[in-house]
Amino acid sequence: MTTDFAVRLLHPEIGRPAGLDPACVSCTAPDDDPLTFAVTERWKVVLHPDQTTPGSLLIVALRHVAKVGDLTTDEAEEFFALFRLAEAALEHELDAAHVTLSCLRNWAFRADDPDPPWTDGRPNPHVHWHVVPRYDRPVTIGGVTFTDDDFGHELVWCGRRISTDVAGILIERIGRAMAAPTTTG
Repeated sequence: MTTDFAVRLLHPEIGRPAGLDPACVSCTAPDDDPLTFAVTERWKVVLHPDQTTPGSLLIVALRHVAKVGDLTTDEAEEFFALFRLAEAALEHELDAAHVTLSCLRNWAFRADDPDPPWTDGRPNPHVHWHVVPRYDRPVTIGGVTFTDDDFGHELVWCGRRISTDVAGILIERIGRAMAAPTTTG
């Protein structure tokens, strides 16, 4: 099956306070999140706030949907087409050795400090995917050197925050590579 779609680039004001949705951060409108840099009809692409490996992204459903199995066929097809673009951008623009993909949803089920918060006493997960480039050597972006100490193993997130300058470089490079309308099959 073929999915036709276009990626629209946003020009986020990196460093400005975010207007995050308190009920579900993933439901935050793309224009209200300074790390959201691209949108399609059904998904948004966000520079992950934890840059343990440079270029880590979130691909987030625009609709609040709790389970991957609840995605519509159109959402699922568009996700995989968008993931292919993100993967190619990370490999080409940042020279990632490979790219991993995960949909965790674990935080929504924590008894203490669930994210997003529970609704009516029940977990309230929102489908989003972690798209993580992995590097087999040190990578320097904007004068900052990153090493992927867990390469070849599951990534251990370390909470690495980056400057607005480095975030801007990553967003510009990844966004530029993802921006062209595409047809995948």
